[in-house]
Amino acid sequence: MTPPQHRRWPNRGLHPDQDGSVPTVSDLRQWCARTLPDYMVPSLFVEVSAIPLTANGKADRRALPAPEDASDEVRDSYVEPQTPVQRTIAAIWQDVLGVSTVGLHDNFFELGGNSFLSIQVSSSMIDHGLTVGTRPIFENPTIFALAAYLGDAEAQDTTTSLPALRRGDSQLEPGHRQEDVAMTTTRGSASAQPATPAEFIEMNDSPGPRTAFLVHEISGSVFSYLDLAREIADTHRAVAIEAPAYGSPVSPPQHDICAIARQYSRQIIEHSPGPYTLAGYSFGGLIALEIACTLEQEGHRVSSVALIDSYLADAGIRDIVKEDLRALDAAIEARSVDRPEVEVRRAVETVVHRFQLTEGVLELRASEIDKYLRILRAHTQASLDYHPRAPRCPVRLLQATESADRFRERRAWSSYPGQLEVTSHYGDHRSVMHMPGVASVARDLAEFWTAEAR
Repeated sequence: MTPPQHRRWPNRGLHPDQDGSVPTVSDLRQWCARTLPDYMVPSLFVEVSAIPLTANGKADRRALPAPEDASDEVRDSYVEPQTPVQRTIAAIWQDVLGVSTVGLHDNFFELGGNSFLSIQVSSSMIDHGLTVGTRPIFENPTIFALAAYLGDAEAQDTTTSLPALRRGDSQLEPGHRQEDVAMTTTRGSASAQPATPAEFIEMNDSPGPRTAFLVHEISGSVFSYLDLAREIADTHRAVAIEAPAYGSPVSPPQHDICAIARQYSRQIIEHSPGPYTLAGYSFGGLIALEIACTLEQEGHRVSSVALIDSYLADAGIRDIVKEDLRALDAAIEARSVDRPEVEVRRAVETVVHRFQLTEGVLELRASEIDKYLRILRAHTQASLDYHPRAPRCPVRLLQATESADRFRERRAWSSYPGQLEVTSHYGDHRSVMHMPGVASVARDLAEFWTAEAR
């Protein structure tokens, strides 16, 4: 395993299995992903015949070969980007990922990409006249696929069966951007719809007939569902709902959970017929709860709602949420006026700490940090203003055993007007969505969803 700053990787395995087969890099990454969060999965593997040892018999890390020694192995599978669009994307990926080369079929996430880096890629591509959100990067994680999605004629000519991308009930053919597709109305209504719809992202390739709609967390992102989507693939298709403001440079964040739920409900109805299975992690649980009430009010059947370590801004923690708002306001103000850089960074770091975010936020470009803070601010205010309703369907709260006291049911759900079934799962507020904790969450959800679907 090499230091995380090295992003290039050879397309070879490390050690033959007992049957003589050699695991691929993809195999190794999947094996690591069983127990590691995505940002800790190695982006580079180097084959060695033996681990060098010091005189004391300990691993001699200084004697390990440098990552550059793997360059010949990288070349084995390297295909050079050919078209101007492909070369532009490659240059952007090299800059954002910190790699020296990116091949036509290299996978963005296997090169070390993550949710925050996808934001940087999206912004850089827009700067180069290639308008693309984070969803297309997730669904087209190679330069070849992303160029074809953007309508690169030469790239399209070389593919024979590039699948269409799903958003709601619309099939987006390669070359059509999400921004080119207008929302349709439901029930024949002629009322105007939001200019920027939420992104509906297929998170797994489940063959099962059931679909679970997973609502974004407070940042607007759906990347926290990557591990969960893999774990539930045997029983449910995972369709994640990303906030419009997260992937769009022009869409402002929404401040009202009820308004958010109405928009998402319309798109869910367009996506597929009920009954509907809903779930949300953290802030997303509040939206999922309100979506259930909205769908039921309009005559649709909802099978169940799962709230994954979600919390209401009840009396017991209301002051804590207000402190969150003050921290966000301080960070936003510090970035909008002429303040010393150290003071600005300290204000943003306070937000990162309070919201248990990764340090990747600090590496975003200035405009993206500003957008991220505005989304957090809007959604925090929305949670503070939300007065929950109770749907008729069953509701289960899956709590992380090591989460801060603010997430505990006795404090965070005292004002909930309905019945709430509570289960516990090992982990804290963030780790519960990664292996190994998320495996327990997935089993609980599969049992809950299957029972309520009967």
